[in-house]
Amino acid sequence: MAHPEDDRPIQRRLVDPRAMSFGDHLEELRKRLIWAIASVAPIFIVALVFGEQILAFIIRPAQERLLAAGQPATMLQTNPIELLSAWLKVAAGFPLLGGGSPVLLPLPFYVAPGLYQHEQRFAKILLPLSVLLSLAGLAFLYYVMLPAMLTFLIHFGMDVGKIPVKTADAPAADI
Repeated sequence: MAHPEDDRPIQRRLVDPRAMSFGDHLEELRKRLIWAIASVAPIFIVALVFGEQILAFIIRPAQERLLAAGQPATMLQTNPIELLSAWLKVAAGFPLLGGGSPVLLPLPFYVAPGLYQHEQRFAKILLPLSVLLSLAGLAFLYYVMLPAMLTFLIHFGMDVGKIPVKTADAPAADI
């Protein structure tokens, strides 16, 4: 009597060494997500330690534009917790920029076994290129767009609320 598995086509009997069950895929994804999340924690701690320097770097363009507009280059703190809140927001946001690579790096390794060879070659070109373009976009934002936006916003609000002073022309001198 023949074994029930022998009734399957020969292609199904040959097992691809890269083939994984659905549970294996979920387990692999779980491991990669745990490592990705764990890799963000040290970046968050470093951002907390260097929070003052990071904040100074972020507000420098605003201070420069305020000085250029003849305004005081100080930031206004309206409640006692605002500085701590800004510090924590920067520390939480910094891993998104600095931690993007540890979080996204496992993704190609998870997806790669399911790609064809020509797709893998294409992905190997696109991945580093996307990182470089993202960094170039951040640099463009910080050095070009942010100063332009701040200049507009500072000058837009400078005359709001000012009462125009009406003056008369000086009398002509008859000399």
